[in-house]
Order: sequence, then C-alpha cells, then structure tokens
Amino acid sequence: MPETNLLMHLAAFGGALWWTSKWLIARPASRWRYLLASLVSVPLWIVARYTATRAGAGSSGVVIIYESLPIAYFAFLMAFISVVGAILGLYLWTEEEASDAAEELPDGVRTNWGD
Repeated sequence: MPETNLLMHLAAFGGALWWTSKWLIARPASRWRYLLASLVSVPLWIVARYTATRAGAGSSGVVIIYESLPIAYFAFLMAFISVVGAILGLYLWTEEEASDAAEELPDGVRTNWGD
C-alpha cells in the first residue's frame, strides 16, 4: 500500500516542520522550553528522513520504490539544526539560571555579572 507510506511520510514531515517552526521562528518564553522543543523535533525529523527513502510497495510481482532524496537531505539538515538548537538552548538555560542565581547573592559576594 503506497498510500499508507505516503500518508505516514507526509504526516511525519508536516508534523516535524510545524513543530520546528514553533521553536525556531517563535521563540518560547523560557529557555528550558527552547531546549525541550528542539530535542523533541530531532526524532520527528529522523522519522521524516527515514520514510523519505526506500519505501517499497509490492503489487502483482512489481515493487514500486518511493523515495525523495532532496526531502531526506532537508530532513537531515533540519535534524542537525535541531541538535544545534538543543545545545544552544542548554547554554542559554544555564546562562539564565546563573544570572538568576547571581542576583540572589548578598552584595558582599556579588561580582559584576554580565559587565
């Protein structure tokens, strides 16, 4: 059934594209949500890449192979961007927490954070 594979591929690709646009274009309010959103999008892009390559459907002894290498390469690129976004989100979250912790210190121990 080629329709099943095509539907699965389109659902994975559309879902990954929608989810990535939510954290890449419209930045989440807090940094840990940025990290979580980018980590969740990596498996979605891997599924979209996997379903874009070498899906076969047999019918009457003939196997029809559906594949789209440009979409597979695009999904790989977006998975890579999501991993970089996860690392960036972890860095920004750590920086935000360190800044909040520095503001709570007494004046005698405080250094010039951010100057």
